[in-house]
Amino acid sequence: MRVFIFATLLPVMTVPAFAQTDVRGKLMDCASVADGVQRLACFDALTLELKQASDTSFGAQAAKPAEPDRVSLAVNGLEKGADGKLRFAMENGQVWRQVDTKRLPNAGKGPWTAVIRKAAMGTFLLSLNHSGAIRVERVK
Repeated sequence: MRVFIFATLLPVMTVPAFAQTDVRGKLMDCASVADGVQRLACFDALTLELKQASDTSFGAQAAKPAEPDRVSLAVNGLEKGADGKLRFAMENGQVWRQVDTKRLPNAGKGPWTAVIRKAAMGTFLLSLNHSGAIRVERVK
């Protein structure tokens, strides 16, 4: 019986993200049915529904939440590594690391404000206090 339940639940784990919240509710409804035969019929119906949903959504683009093109963050700390590259600790807990070899013009003692914007091919550019931009990646 446990093997059957696992085999029935396997399609639930592979459905698209937009359908998962509805599927979880239906799955919990089936699990709460007391009679074994009715519970099995409920799981069978849910499995058929999931199969049809996954067939119709094959190849569809999942909707991504809207994300800003740039953010402005207060910088708590700025440190230079042994390789000469900078690490930026932001006020919100994020940590960004320089990945290119460009030098920032005089950063000074702070306070700093970093503007991080999207760049080509999924990369990010950071400018500190409206200076030139360096390529960065998020570490934390």
